Amino acid sequence: MSGPYDRVAWCYDELAAVWSAGAIPRVQQRVGDSFAEGEQVLFVGAGRGRDVLRAVRRGARVTTLDASSAMSQRLAAELAREGLRARQLRGDLLTADLDACFAGRFDAAVASFVLNVFAGDELDRVVARVAAAVRPGGRVLVADFAPACGGPLRRLAAALHYWPVALVAHALGLCALHPLTDYGALLEAAGLRVETQHGDGFSRAGLYRVWVARRPPSAAIAAGRQKGTPTPSAATIA
Repeated sequence: MSGPYDRVAWCYDELAAVWSAGAIPRVQQRVGDSFAEGEQVLFVGAGRGRDVLRAVRRGARVTTLDASSAMSQRLAAELAREGLRARQLRGDLLTADLDACFAGRFDAAVASFVLNVFAGDELDRVVARVAAAVRPGGRVLVADFAPACGGPLRRLAAALHYWPVALVAHALGLCALHPLTDYGALLEAAGLRVETQHGDGFSRAGLYRVWVARRPPSAAIAAGRQKGTPTPSAATIA
C-alpha cells in the first residue's frame, strides 16, 4: 500500500483534519500524550506522525514502522526540525515478520488510523501482530473510526459521514472497503483486555475513538502468523 500513500502524503493529514472537523487531530494528540518519559513505544503505520511527535516530545523512546517512504520522510523532516529522534523503519504490516522483529519488546504499541486499511483475515492478522509486540502488562492503543453510538439518527449521520470517504479512499487504493469495525472486539479476540474507550466524533456520535487495551501479565497472544510470511524489508530512515 506504499504507492498510493506516497501520492497523497503531501495532503493526507490536512484532508483528514478537514473531513473529521478536527476530530482526528484531537484523537491523535490524546494518543501522543498518553506516554511518559522513557517508555518504549511502537507506532505502526505511523504516517506523518502527529501523535509520534507528541510522544517523542514527552520523552518516550519511539520506534515507527510505515510502508510509505514519502510519509516517513515527512515525519523525519519534522523530527529533525525540532531536534527530536525516533527510530524509523520502513516495512509493510502484512509482509514484515513483526514477531521476529518486535515480539514483547515494547511498553506500548499504537495503531492510529491504520487498521481501517485492512479487512477480514488480514485485519485479524495485523491486530494479532500489533498485540504481540508489547510485553506482558503492556498497552495497545488503537485510534480509528468506530461504530456510532446512540439512536438511529446518529447512526445514519455516522454512515453518511463515513461511507463517502471510505468509497473514495478505496477507489484510490488506500484501503479495503468494509463497514465500521468494533476494534475493541478484535483486541479482545487477540488476547488483550480493553480497559477504556474514548470517543471524539462527528455530531457527538463517537465516530472517532481510542481503545486502550492491556496485555495480561501471563496470557498468550494470538499469533496471527501464516506459513511463509516473509522476513521484514525494513530500512532504517532515521
